[in-house]
This record gives sequence, structure tokens and C-alpha cells, in this order.
Amino acid sequence: MFSGWDDKLNELQEHPELANTRGYRLEKLQRQGEPYAWFQLLMKQPQLAPPPEWWSADLRRRGDLPWGRLLAAQPQFEEYCNWGTVSRLDLVELAILAPEIFARKFPHGRWRDLCAFLTDGELVVLFSNVPGADKYFDMNVVGLKFTPDQWLCILAYQPQLEKYFDWSSVENRPSAHWGYLLRRQPQFAEHCAWSHLGGWQIRQILVKQPQFADRCDFKKLTGTNWSGLLREQPRFADKCDFSLLDDDDWDDLLKKQPQFAERRNKFKEEELMWQDYQDYREEKSREEDLTEIDREDIF
Repeated sequence: MFSGWDDKLNELQEHPELANTRGYRLEKLQRQGEPYAWFQLLMKQPQLAPPPEWWSADLRRRGDLPWGRLLAAQPQFEEYCNWGTVSRLDLVELAILAPEIFARKFPHGRWRDLCAFLTDGELVVLFSNVPGADKYFDMNVVGLKFTPDQWLCILAYQPQLEKYFDWSSVENRPSAHWGYLLRRQPQFAEHCAWSHLGGWQIRQILVKQPQFADRCDFKKLTGTNWSGLLREQPRFADKCDFSLLDDDDWDDLLKKQPQFAERRNKFKEEELMWQDYQDYREEKSREEDLTEIDREDIF
């Protein structure tokens, strides 16, 4: 499961200058970050590589790390690879992306034979991560293995594969993956059933594609959705119902957008005034009840 530490590693992919600044200390990220997120970072920013001791025996025994893509992008890390634990999917990815490494390591290897053993889920990962993978498969057969949701995941990273996909299978239908697709590939917006999007999907899209605001129903956003959106796109503050935010939502928002502190203070004051009024009404009601009881005793 990805954590806040992994989010920081993902940020470093595009902003390596943040390394060793406050909140991005590499030593701490090496201890707390998930190795999978580290592998993704090293594909783009190899200069941030952890020391040799980070590549422990336990890490080398793991079979869920993307060694194929890492070595294709940065072959200098091969010294840390335990080939006995590299998955069949990673071997196929390596053979397509860096055939010279695969041929050197497995001179008699027949990587295409491995493809017959890939699960549908592994094929989704392969087609998402490896441009040009379709050249090695019969897409009339493989394309039918994928559900519409799986196709949206693939197209998020490889939009050129659209030619193999029938959009009618998702048009005007809900899907949990519209946000995942449109934040990366806004050109597919015409196919989206916007009325079916949930608040978290709206947040997911508008963080990266604010031009779609007029297509979104902001009433569907929860306080947590609003906090996440305003952290990245404070321009939408005029559409926000700040009463939806709880203390955790406010804390998350103010870490990135401290200018909203005044609005929070004002909201808190209004909330306290309302609570004082409610308390007054309750106390008044109790007094009236006691007065009524006294009257009953008298008469």
C-alpha cells in the first residue's frame, strides 16, 4: 500500500531538486518509502540512488519489484539484481525494452514462450508500461481479454492503443477509472459519462485538468475531496462549501495553502456562535420546563 512517503518519492521523479530539503530527506525516505516507489524514482533519477546497504537480501528476494523496467532504463543497477526472483512479467518487459540485456543474460531464452503464461492482470501491466508491446501480440485476441475498466487503465499510459478499443463499451456508463484516465489523457473527455462521476473522481480530474470544471457537479465533493482539490487548485475556493471540512481536512489543506487559515478561523467563529446559540436555546428550554413543573406543583 502506498503511503505519504511514497507520494514524496513520486514528487521527486519530476522535482529532484527537492531531495534532502525539509520533508524530503533521502535517508528517511530510504527507511520509510516502499521499494516499488524507489524503483520508479530511480528509473528517472538514478543520481538519487540509495547506498549499497539499502539493496538488502530481503529486498533482493522480493518478486514484485519492476526489475525489467529499472534495468532497461538504468542498467547500472544490475549488480543488485537477484535474477532468480525476477518475475516472468519483468523478464518479458526487459526483453522488449532492452533486448540486448535479455540476450546477454539468457542467450538461449525464449521470452515469447513466457507470454503464454501471463495472466490478464499481468498483460494489463505490460501494455500500460511498455510502449509498442502490441507489435508482439495478436491484438484481436489479447484485446478481448481486457475489461472496459482495464482498457481505461491501459489508455491512461498508452493512448495510441485507442485503435484497439471500442469506446461504446464505456460511453454513458459509470467506471471507477474515468478519473485515472482523464487526469492523464484529457483528449478522451468526450467519451466520459460525467454525470456518473463521484466526488473523488472529480477531484482526481480537476487537480490536473481544471478546464473541465464546467462539466463537474461540485455538490458531490466531500470535505476530504475539497481539501485534496484546493491543495492543488485553490482557484476553486469560491465553489467550496467549507462546512464539509473536518479538522483533519483543514490540517491537510493548510499545510499546502496556509492562506485559507483566515477562512477557517472565520468559519470556526461562526461555528462557535452557532453552538453558543444552540446551547442558549437548550438552556432556555430547560428553564421553561422547570417553570412548567413548578406551576404543576403549585396547582
